[in-house]
Amino acid sequence: MRKAAAYARVSTKKQSETSIETQLEIVRNFARDNSIEIIDEFHNKITASGTEKRPGFSTMVERALDGAYNFILVDKQDRFERDSVEEQIIIRQLEEKKVYVLYAREYVDPRTPAGRLQRWIKSGVNQFYIENLREEIETKTTEVAKRGYFLGGVPPFGFKLKEVRDPEATRNRKVYVIDDNEASLVREIFRQFANGKGYREIVAWLNREGHLTRRGGPWSRATLVDMLRNEKYSGTFTFRKGSKHNYHKVRDDTIRVPGVLPAIVDRETWERVQSRFTKAANKARSTEGFLMRGMVFCGDCGAKMYSNRSKPSPRYECGQWVKSRNVLYVGISTKEVDDFVIAYFRKLLNVDIDFQSLAAGFNAQAALNDHRYLLRKEELERKELELTQAIDRAVKAITDGSPLARQLEAKSRTMIRELEEVKHEISEMEKNVATYITAQELEERFRHQKEMLDKDYFSRRELIHELIERVTIFPGGYIEITPKD
Repeated sequence: MRKAAAYARVSTKKQSETSIETQLEIVRNFARDNSIEIIDEFHNKITASGTEKRPGFSTMVERALDGAYNFILVDKQDRFERDSVEEQIIIRQLEEKKVYVLYAREYVDPRTPAGRLQRWIKSGVNQFYIENLREEIETKTTEVAKRGYFLGGVPPFGFKLKEVRDPEATRNRKVYVIDDNEASLVREIFRQFANGKGYREIVAWLNREGHLTRRGGPWSRATLVDMLRNEKYSGTFTFRKGSKHNYHKVRDDTIRVPGVLPAIVDRETWERVQSRFTKAANKARSTEGFLMRGMVFCGDCGAKMYSNRSKPSPRYECGQWVKSRNVLYVGISTKEVDDFVIAYFRKLLNVDIDFQSLAAGFNAQAALNDHRYLLRKEELERKELELTQAIDRAVKAITDGSPLARQLEAKSRTMIRELEEVKHEISEMEKNVATYITAQELEERFRHQKEMLDKDYFSRRELIHELIERVTIFPGGYIEITPKD
């Protein structure tokens, strides 16, 4: 009797836990009806993105290539593989070893030309499906977030989860509810901080009283800050906030839905706490005081120069000299550098400018850049089309049983990488299309820069970062300003 491996796969976002067993049962019936003996069964559970590794699938393919099976049986074609190019390569490798993939509910005979063509067309449909599925999941997740449903992770201290019925999705979801056993401690923490107590004092009190965090550990400054800045305590649900390594990082696509969660902390207390954070941040920024901080470099060794506040008159000093004393000492008063840069800007911004001529020159350069951009884009688009057509021809030749299949597979991988690089370059170019400007816009921009020069420290810092690349300090105190292109 012919031998086979049975394979089932589920996407955790689209199918139920029983789906694997259902698929295997369909495959078993198909094997029985066609006098095929199943000697191994494999299954995998992956995300809808299809990006996770599938150890069961890999093991099955390895055994098949070693001659363990005549067939691999799956429920439907999209249960075997969804990446159409990868699918064709794997299937070609199997068929070279006389191992054929059969679909229990979509009968395709891979041993005939018509069957191979049908399978190739079907794989393209499956690839289109998974790309649409990724977008669909992102859209649905956003809508779920806007309604305040729990989206995973660990609920913050003071909250617990409750299962409710989602009438729009006709399924159960989890929502945040207040944990009365913890909420009183949350309110006390916010009250103490709002009334002026510091991190160290509050953390010491929490640990002295034996209170543990949600994860069962002692309290720390970081844990306390995370709590005091978590908007969920004010009743605001947040989604897409921060990054993997910095939860508080500001993002443009963050979703905030006020009032969708039960608030543990009242609005007045919440705002008093956030006001302390704002004042502390402003104070920290205002004490920096050095306009050129982070932009000053040593003209002798090229190292960055850092401010030394320990002396009566703060100075920028060569970082390499501070670190190892193995180079020439280069230092200069921070005030001297700041005054020099401000004087440079005043001279630069107080000259008479013919804005009409300046705009004409600027736009002539923009037109030249546009011409170069269009020529390069046309070249890349032609290359994109050529690569796409070449990949399609290679896949077709492989599926039609070309004797050069192995060479075509290797060449296809190279062409796919080249195609990705071309698409990336086109995408990057489209972000940097030349812009045109009028004389009036230039004059308004010039006026705005002059106003920034006469404003506060932060406005001056913004202007400096906009116009200056770096400042280089040479031995003897010579200062060189490098403007941005």
